This record gives sequence, structure tokens and C-alpha cells, in this order.
Amino acid sequence: MSKKLNTIAILIFVYFFFSRCDLLFPPKYENHKIIGSWFWLETFGGFAPTRTTPETTGYTIISVFEEDGTYKEYKNNKLYRQATFKISYENIWGDQKKEEILQKGSSIFKQAIYFFGKDTLLLRDTCIDCNDYKYP
Repeated sequence: MSKKLNTIAILIFVYFFFSRCDLLFPPKYENHKIIGSWFWLETFGGFAPTRTTPETTGYTIISVFEEDGTYKEYKNNKLYRQATFKISYENIWGDQKKEEILQKGSSIFKQAIYFFGKDTLLLRDTCIDCNDYKYP
């Protein structure tokens, strides 16, 4: 009987180890287009759509995505926020297409990732009446 329990315990351990492997071995994003520094150009959207820019807010934002999954946000060139980030593929808009989804840190908020050309990043909040963030 104890041999059976040992086998079950080992199987449970192996299952949980491999199901949470991302905690021990975080994903690498070496070839992903998001890697690098992105300078915030504008935010648009919301319930009553508004447009904000560095000129209207009085501050700049630089978002930095590193290959090891580290995210850094600089506000007026000072480190404002640091966290990890994760990219997944999810069906969020109700159709059959899976979108590339960004999640920063432990936040429950997610953003769809879109690229336009070689140098424009658009992050779209995945909620109704939320914002788009544009980075050239």
C-alpha cells in the first residue's frame, strides 16, 4: 500500500512541477518584436473618448520590454514601475481568432498587442470602453 501512495505522491509532484514550470523557468522573448524601448505617443479611448499625449499630460513615458520577461516603465526618465511580463494567445473578442495578449506583473488587466509597420506598437486594453496606447 505504501508503494502505491509513494507512486501517487510522485505523480502529483511531477504534475504540479511541470504545470507551473513557468515559475521556475520564465519564458524568454528573444525574437519577439516587443523587445526594446517604446516611447509613448498617445492614449485614446475611454467611455467618453479622449486623447492624451506627452504634451497634454506634461510627462513622457518609456516602456522597456527585456528578453528575460522584465518590464520597466519610466516616467519623465525616472523608473516608475518594474515588473515581469507575459505574452499569451487568447480569444478575447468573441471570434475564432486568438490574439497576442500582454500581461504586466500580477495585474488582472491585459492588453492585446498589435504592430503596424516596423516601428509602431499599439496596446489595446481588453475591456469595454478602455484605451489604446500607441508607441512609435
